[in-house]
Amino acid sequence: MIEHLEALDPLGSSDHVGIHFRIIFTSDASAISKTTYNYNKGNYAAMKEALNIDWEETLRGRTVQTMADYIDLAILQAVARWVPTKINFPNKSGNKPLWMNRTALTKVRKKHHAWIRYLNTKDGQDYEKYIEARNIATHTLRRFGKNSRVNWLQKRAKTIKSSGTM
Repeated sequence: MIEHLEALDPLGSSDHVGIHFRIIFTSDASAISKTTYNYNKGNYAAMKEALNIDWEETLRGRTVQTMADYIDLAILQAVARWVPTKINFPNKSGNKPLWMNRTALTKVRKKHHAWIRYLNTKDGQDYEKYIEARNIATHTLRRFGKNSRVNWLQKRAKTIKSSGTM
């Protein structure tokens, strides 16, 4: 629902005007959280035993599509029964990249605080402090981002080398 709709002054000498309004809405809590399977804590021994059936006998006389549907349903039921679920709240982690550690996050917050301080004071010294904090944060983020990609590639190369497959 939209309320307090207001047309503002034209932008410069054009006929474009700004619009100021307020949107009223409610959000369902289930849309915020997401339930996923916690595969690390699954009971795979019980799942293996549950799926230890005579597949040839069970699938005999079926079409390929019904075989695929049956296998898919059996696996999904086993996962639902033997793998616990967990609820993920995306905003809980602050929506930061996985590679961003505490040091990088501190630099970004320091940059943000310097920017807010400059906006409040409009002082040249505060702007210089913001520029310095921005450059440090950018350098730190690029370094950590590059290091995380390099580490991932090195781990991937070790996996490929040890298993012999991609």
